[in-house]
Amino acid sequence: MAENATVLTSDIERLISAIAGVSASKVVTDDEGRIVEIHVLADTSRSPKQLVRDIQSCTMAAFGVPVDYKTISIAQIQRDMEPTVAVASPTPTVIRSAPRLLLAATSVRVDHASVETTVTLSFDGQSLEGQARGPASERGRRTAAAAACLEAVHAYFGADGLLQVLEIQKNRIAGLDAIDAAVAFQDGDRELVLLGSSTIRAGVGEEDAVVRAVLDALNRMLGRAGRAAQE
Repeated sequence: MAENATVLTSDIERLISAIAGVSASKVVTDDEGRIVEIHVLADTSRSPKQLVRDIQSCTMAAFGVPVDYKTISIAQIQRDMEPTVAVASPTPTVIRSAPRLLLAATSVRVDHASVETTVTLSFDGQSLEGQARGPASERGRRTAAAAACLEAVHAYFGADGLLQVLEIQKNRIAGLDAIDAAVAFQDGDRELVLLGSSTIRAGVGEEDAVVRAVLDALNRMLGRAGRAAQE
């Protein structure tokens, strides 16, 4: 890594996975070895903010590696949904991937001071569509894109209000512009916060990155639940 060439991503992953409440972690670096993403699977016993602080403190104390909180993405699930963490063995375990929500198209229509966004998703061979309107401001366009994405998901699962956009932020990390999304998932009487991110692609509107960030958050939840169901 750029911060400390002797530190391996596997060392950091083992350290993070040892933090209370954490089940698994994945560290992603760029070509120069800088940390650009840290994905963490945790239970709901501690808040995401507490987990982020512990991750930053542990990596600095153990390896002298500073971690930007914006690179940390935390998915929280109930204990009874957590997949079993298998001990490494010479023979890899093959797990069938759960269906993923994929972005098929994003359409944006600006009319005077308002914007209408249509998002088309693909999930398990089916096409899902959602629409949302909002003010034509920068923030309004992002919010409308996220809301249209969630409407498409709600239409498929038949549970309006199951998901809610908490916050959409534009950030810059490792020289790249990116969108971070926080989505609330209502699980009975408990609210789980799902986090996702996506870089803003050249020649494509920010709405595309907003939808991809929301899907990044939702697909982590679907993937964890899918693997747990197979065990």
